[in-house]
Amino acid sequence: VGSGLLEELDFRQEADNAKEFAEAHSHIPFLRVPRSVPQYVTERVLTLEWVDGRKLTDLPPPDQRKMVKMGIDICFSQLFSTGIVHADPHYGNMLYDNDGKLVLLDFGLVTRVTPEQKEAMAGSIVHTLDEDWEGLIEDYRTLGLLPSQPAIW
Repeated sequence: VGSGLLEELDFRQEADNAKEFAEAHSHIPFLRVPRSVPQYVTERVLTLEWVDGRKLTDLPPPDQRKMVKMGIDICFSQLFSTGIVHADPHYGNMLYDNDGKLVLLDFGLVTRVTPEQKEAMAGSIVHTLDEDWEGLIEDYRTLGLLPSQPAIW
């Protein structure tokens, strides 16, 4: 994500990220990613199709639950299937459109998850449920959350 901060300043990269993300997740019928208008995208200008939608906080509770469930399903698809991850998924970057779809916005920060990292994330869930703490530690090392060798104080 850190290396993506500089790329986030170039809207051409953001448009490419959105297109790649949309293509990778096209199997999800309730996901919508606004399309860019390529002839009006430059390093400093991003032009997207207009999407009518409401924020999570503006929805009635049943629609809020639907939107959250869709968001969780999309997160699982990113992390465990496609490996292409929207790295800024807060509620300000999501809308619920008039067709009942979850619209993701702001693709300035997108990262890729390797097959090894996907396996380690799945393993960390299993190891936590099994209370296999040594396995969990190895998963965290694979994910880069822990050093390969413990620090000695």
